[in-house]
Amino acid sequence: MTLIKSLTHGPSQPKEWMYDISISSGPIGEVNSHDLDTLRWIANDEVASIYAIGGNFRSPEVKENYPDYYDTVSMNIKFESGILGAIDGAQYVQYGYDARAEVLGTKGSILIGDPGKNNVLIAQQNHQMTRSTMNSWTYLFREAYIAEDQAFVDCILEDTIPLVTGYDGLMAVKLVHAGLTSLLNNRIEYIS
Repeated sequence: MTLIKSLTHGPSQPKEWMYDISISSGPIGEVNSHDLDTLRWIANDEVASIYAIGGNFRSPEVKENYPDYYDTVSMNIKFESGILGAIDGAQYVQYGYDARAEVLGTKGSILIGDPGKNNVLIAQQNHQMTRSTMNSWTYLFREAYIAEDQAFVDCILEDTIPLVTGYDGLMAVKLVHAGLTSLLNNRIEYIS
């Protein structure tokens, strides 16, 4: 494994409180915390450094009141083992909900997910192709959330440790903070 990429793009217009990144952390906290979890899980490793850049492209009307708000972010990550990571995130993309990942190895890659709602692609005589997009993360991840809830209940009933622990939650918060600090200060953040 050499590079792990993950992206999450959300279609919803941000609520007023989301523009205040001191409360929401912007897309890094709102959508990309899950990408950070994904990369840590696939790499089976801890993050050594993170560098984030971003901008406000879809909500220029809030720049005066929320000058630090960003709706698009790109993060580069280096793991302790040397594996590289890349995350891109965006809010208010309007085309649909989009969550994907890719694992690049030395002999091939694994592509996970696509922005389509299903595997139906319509090819038309005018040489155009259309496909429905996913409108919500609740639809895309419905079965996964049910399985996650059942696994948690099973841990309680069987008195076992869950696969995802409080440490994983702590690391998500720590990495969101590091990513936001990197973005705001335009520097690489090293994770200790």
